[in-house]
Amino acid sequence: MWSSASAAPVEPVENRAYFPPVLIYHDIKAKVVMEGFDVSLAEFRYQLDWLKAHGWKALSADEFLGYLERGEPFPKKTFLITFDDDYGGITRYAAEELEARDMGAVFFVIVDSIGQPLSRREYYHASEEKLKALASNPKFTLESHTMSHPEYLTRLTDEELERELIESKARVEELSGRSVRLFSYPCGDYDQRVIDAAIDAGYEAAVIVDVLDAGEFDRPARWTIPRINMGVVFGARGHRQFKSFMHHYKPMSDEEFERRWARLPH
Repeated sequence: MWSSASAAPVEPVENRAYFPPVLIYHDIKAKVVMEGFDVSLAEFRYQLDWLKAHGWKALSADEFLGYLERGEPFPKKTFLITFDDDYGGITRYAAEELEARDMGAVFFVIVDSIGQPLSRREYYHASEEKLKALASNPKFTLESHTMSHPEYLTRLTDEELERELIESKARVEELSGRSVRLFSYPCGDYDQRVIDAAIDAGYEAAVIVDVLDAGEFDRPARWTIPRINMGVVFGARGHRQFKSFMHHYKPMSDEEFERRWARLPH
């Protein structure tokens, strides 16, 4: 965005429309087990191939934060891929598919879940060894999704909240050997106190679950960066809806965006 008078760059306002599409995945499965949550391997491949064929660039976390810190507009056709909860499908399927297409991604890790089984045998969390292997790819970053994934960060005491944010950051940094700069709110639960705690903990930005969540409060929008929930939004609507989101997400006003997408499951 440029000023016609001086041709000098103008710092963009941080709001939903400032950010490029940020995609949130949970698990990638050979075959979908849980509708509205998983994305099948075939669908994931289709999405990545379509994006690459149409000139889209998947940013790394460092690239994404670089544009944000410099206050520069994100280049057209850039986006960010994120995964929450360190499910086994990220190391079994997703990493290989991303590497084959030279795409970056962010993996938000629940520290206490690493390597742990789940009650449904079809689901498990990635091991420490495999997460370390992910972190060895410079286009991949491990970031924090708390220690224990509490359903309501907003209901924790100050001491509990500090542990979830500060200790998880330190533990993921130890695991990956890199600074942790991004935070993902579990279940999209946050308020002004939680945002302020994330800032105090040393994060540089934080992501929410859904494009229609409440948003910014009295902090810059980097603390409530919206994401497109791939499993929920696209599971039953297929390729047409996916393409529509990628094409029309950024240019739409907040009002138009809400009119168009509020009726979707989210």
